[in-house]
Amino acid sequence: MKNRTPALAGFAGLILVTLVTAAQGEALQESPAIGVARAYQDAFNAGSADKVAALHTQDAEWVDSDGNIYSGRDAIRAVLAKAFAAAPGRTIEFAVEKFRPLADKVILETGSASVIAPDGERSVSAYTTVYTKEGDEWRIAQITETAPVVEPSPASELAALGWLEGKWRGENAKRAVTLEISPAQNGNFLTIKYAFGENGEEGTSTEVVGYDAVEDRVRSWTFDSAGGFSEAVWQQDGANWLLVSKSVNPDGTRGSSQLEIRPAADGQSFSVEGYNRESGGVPMPKIGPIKFTPVQ
Repeated sequence: MKNRTPALAGFAGLILVTLVTAAQGEALQESPAIGVARAYQDAFNAGSADKVAALHTQDAEWVDSDGNIYSGRDAIRAVLAKAFAAAPGRTIEFAVEKFRPLADKVILETGSASVIAPDGERSVSAYTTVYTKEGDEWRIAQITETAPVVEPSPASELAALGWLEGKWRGENAKRAVTLEISPAQNGNFLTIKYAFGENGEEGTSTEVVGYDAVEDRVRSWTFDSAGGFSEAVWQQDGANWLLVSKSVNPDGTRGSSQLEIRPAADGQSFSVEGYNRESGGVPMPKIGPIKFTPVQ
């Protein structure tokens, strides 16, 4: 959220909103601050920056997960209004750890909160909220939130390969070759479509890249138009990727190879080099390096 208006996913991890369930015990229900927490939830889910801000003291302070500080009720109202407008329709679930009195008119709340986007994406973070009593009313004096907890997912494990997405042409290949790389299944896989020769008349193949949670590594499966197939393990080495592949040819013989993908420093191209290749027990010549550039 650095250098940008907080969207509910970020400020949301959060914060102050707290919904107490019966399973969390009567002690939480009896805290005088629980009414403020519930009112905050209702106002937040309604997308009302005015109502949320009204629950704060005039000089309240909000420290977000990036360390940004919003001082005063008006500043908090303004940043909430922008966030609600940028990311409408989110809802919040809460788990309060405890309310603890710090003084006669001061209560500390700790817990975690989940913000759920309309598409089901969930952001979770911990928070502390300080309440103070002004006259007969309890209000929020300070909120401090931590960075959202991002649960690993197949999509996040493939994020390091996101730069490959797009259409690429081999500039110095012995035969024309193009690659079309795109995310699939909610970003949990990448598909790589190969076309050899102009318009693929010399053959095509499709490779599916995914994350293997059992073995904690990226791997892929490739199927070609001649009936062959292969499986590869992807290993990252800095910015480069090494693929170790085993294949079955259409005639039933087996093969193996190693392939290295090296992105250029400027991010505008990458090279592919194949070596240690054999098919049916016969050594095969090295491939490349072939330089791939974007298809305009």
